[in-house]
Amino acid sequence: MFDDTKTSLGHLDEYEFENLVGIVEDKNLDEWFEEYYFDEPDDLKQTPPDWLRKWTGSLEISSLSTLDCGNVWSFEKIICDNGANESYLFSKYPDNTLRRERLPVGSSGLTADLVWPHVRRVFDEYGKSLLYGDLTIQCASLLPRKFVEAYLTEKMKQFGLSEVGGKNLGSWLESNYTEAR
Repeated sequence: MFDDTKTSLGHLDEYEFENLVGIVEDKNLDEWFEEYYFDEPDDLKQTPPDWLRKWTGSLEISSLSTLDCGNVWSFEKIICDNGANESYLFSKYPDNTLRRERLPVGSSGLTADLVWPHVRRVFDEYGKSLLYGDLTIQCASLLPRKFVEAYLTEKMKQFGLSEVGGKNLGSWLESNYTEAR
């Protein structure tokens, strides 16, 4: 893995992309490679290539939200390559499917207006689970209260429900938007 030099997140296959997200989140490239090649004989073990070490320094991860439905769990994250000015939404769906989608990056970087339509499409795919599970907003700057409140109000009406994660909408909003996120 990571045998060939990459210069864009879009050049990674799904397996490399998923592992790169883990590497950037853990912030320890050497430790990740040690664990990955743990079972390999010494002559097959690899160390991180220099290009990967340099590239990961320009990458950042932001967690947007999680949805916990007991034995079913999902998340949405953004990985940004500041050097190449590209960003991807990276989602794990309740069925363990991992998806990535390139996000448009404006002249002033990522904004809620650019990110929200993509996250909304992911939320739409969750259906009622979004209202029954424990949805947690982790990045209020990219998923602002006004967007999420309007969306959840619409979904509650659509499905004839009055709660989000066992709370009325006001209480849910308070718990997700009053703490510093």
